[in-house]
Amino acid sequence: MATSIKTSNVGLKHPEQFKKLIIKNGYNLSKLAADIGTDSAAMTRYVNGGKMRPMRAKAIAKKLNVDISDIFLV
Repeated sequence: MATSIKTSNVGLKHPEQFKKLIIKNGYNLSKLAADIGTDSAAMTRYVNGGKMRPMRAKAIAKKLNVDISDIFLV
């Protein structure tokens, strides 16, 4: 079931679990960043508590095969 996305920026629920999910899906921060159209510095900011636009969060969730609400505070 899809979750609606609010318009304010979102952050990760659990950065350590997010990193494990990235690896489980065959990515590293750099590769995931490239696949969603950003750079590894931005991905590092997100993991360290930085916020992102909802559409970027949606793209990440899609690449990791999870619902956006599974990994992001929405």
